[in-house]
Amino acid sequence: MKQYTNELTPSVLSSFKKPCSTERLANADKEQRLLLKSRAEEMKDRSLMVIWHFSTTGTLTRNGGKIEKTSNSFTLEGGDEVNRAIVGDYAVYPDGTRVRIINGSGANTNGSGVSFALFGSHPDNGDVIVSPPQGYAPLRQSDNSLAMPADFLPAVL
Repeated sequence: MKQYTNELTPSVLSSFKKPCSTERLANADKEQRLLLKSRAEEMKDRSLMVIWHFSTTGTLTRNGGKIEKTSNSFTLEGGDEVNRAIVGDYAVYPDGTRVRIINGSGANTNGSGVSFALFGSHPDNGDVIVSPPQGYAPLRQSDNSLAMPADFLPAVL
């Protein structure tokens, strides 16, 4: 299974500058099309500073853990369902040890109060999430974004 990092690859940078496909734009109604074009215009002069991929089923930790079950799901445009991990979900190690994810996106990053586990989140054993198996729609921060909330990936002592 392909795994991803938070590297700002040419593909990631391109998707930031062109936030929707030609096909999506063509299939959008007039209101959606105006919104999508406005978003693209807004992004053209911005620089992408950093991304954080969401942890999903199959995400790996540095020390061999794997997220096998997640507590949040959503449906992509094409109808595929994706399961995202949240703070409080678990990574499981080959020996059966389960550890709880203790930090993530912060409760205010999406307006729902849910803190999502991200590339860089930590389980309670000091390990770190390093490799999610998805590359779509990462959490992004551009050069003029608001600061992340205080509870965004806080340091683990």
